[in-house]
Amino acid sequence: MINIKRFLRGLFSDHKKYWRDSDSNWEKSYWATRFHPHRETLIEELSLLQPFTSLLEIGCNCAPNLFRIKEKWPDVRLAGSDINERAIELAKSLLPDVEFKTREIGMNDFPDKSFDIVLADAALMYIPATEIIRAKREMLRLAKKAIVIVDQHNMFAGPYGHRFWEHWVRNYNHLFRGYDIHSRKIDNWGGLWNTLGYIFTVRIK
Repeated sequence: MINIKRFLRGLFSDHKKYWRDSDSNWEKSYWATRFHPHRETLIEELSLLQPFTSLLEIGCNCAPNLFRIKEKWPDVRLAGSDINERAIELAKSLLPDVEFKTREIGMNDFPDKSFDIVLADAALMYIPATEIIRAKREMLRLAKKAIVIVDQHNMFAGPYGHRFWEHWVRNYNHLFRGYDIHSRKIDNWGGLWNTLGYIFTVRIK
């Protein structure tokens, strides 16, 4: 049975404040994960979308994914956005050739169709049901070729998702219903990710 009080607390919790105020030591620890196995799986998925010339990662934190992507494709124009200003400042110092902005996931100010690919890695799981449609529309607005999502998926969760502890689990096939979607199971992360973790590629054209 659903715990209504807990569900409502999660629905209206201030996730923005949590990420905006997260401890700087956490950001530095996150940079140390740039060689995490799932990032290699992500690179493999992006390789299927070649050729592409530009990529934006929303919710990039201090940009370990963009570091790996730049290593693989040094000529691709890269950008990243995150709500945490300290994470963005660290990312700027580590990757000075990448464009970074401090922005919420659903409120980027890049022009329409600015990037071939929009990436969200373990970022949408923190977006509540009240904001996920806005985030989806923003990704569709920005992407010319594809959206790539790494997140926890459950076919019974529905497009808005359900609260699972400190994050949201969604049916991403349903959220992007009507688009050409390719999904790939993540089996090298460990824990709950080996059960619920997927990479989704949503092709725009």
